[in-house]
Amino acid sequence: MTAMTDAGDLPAHGVLPARIDVPGLEVRTWGESDVDDLAEAVRESLEHLRPWMPWIAQEPLPRHERRDLIVRWERERLAGRDAVYAILRGGRVVGGTGAHHRGAPDGLEIGYWLRPDAQGAGIVTSVVRGLTTALLALPGITHVEIRMDEANARSAAVPPRCGYRLVDRQTRPPEAPAESGQVLLWRIGQDPTPAGPDPSP
Repeated sequence: MTAMTDAGDLPAHGVLPARIDVPGLEVRTWGESDVDDLAEAVRESLEHLRPWMPWIAQEPLPRHERRDLIVRWERERLAGRDAVYAILRGGRVVGGTGAHHRGAPDGLEIGYWLRPDAQGAGIVTSVVRGLTTALLALPGITHVEIRMDEANARSAAVPPRCGYRLVDRQTRPPEAPAESGQVLLWRIGQDPTPAGPDPSP
C-alpha cells in the first residue's frame, strides 16, 4: 500500500517521526485501526471546529474515505512530506496535530485541534512544545511556524506559551465561517532562508 521512495528524493530532514514524545500523552501517526475512533472524535467536535477548520465542511466522510485518508497520510509521511498525528490521552483520541511543509524548505508548520471536552487541560500546549522540540531537532529544519485567524483567540493563546514570537499579520479571504481574514503568523527559531534568484533566463 505504501509507495517506495528513493532516499535521494527525501528532503534534508528525511522522514518526519512517527511518534512524538509528550509526557502523559500518546502522539503518533494514525493507523487504519483508528478509523472509527477518528470518526467519533470528529463527529463530537463538528460544531466546535466548524467556525475555524475549513476541512470540517467535508464531514461526515464515509468510512472507506476516512480509511483511505489515513493510508494517504502515512504514505505521504514516508515519502518525506507532511505528517499527521493522533493525540491520545488514556487510550482515547482527544484530538490531532500535524507538521506541514507550507513555507521555506528549512521550516515546518504546526496545526492542531481538540475535542471540546479535552480543552482547558493544557493538552495542546504540551503537544506543541513536544512537537516543536522534535521538529527543530531534525537536520535542515531551522524554524517552525503556527498560523491561525486572529479571531480564534483560544488557538492564538498557545504559541506564546510555547516560546513562539508573533512575526507577521497577513490578509487572506476567510476559509471558515468565523474567520476574520486576518491571519497571525508565529515563529520559533531562525527566520526562513530567503529564496534564491530565479534561475530561468
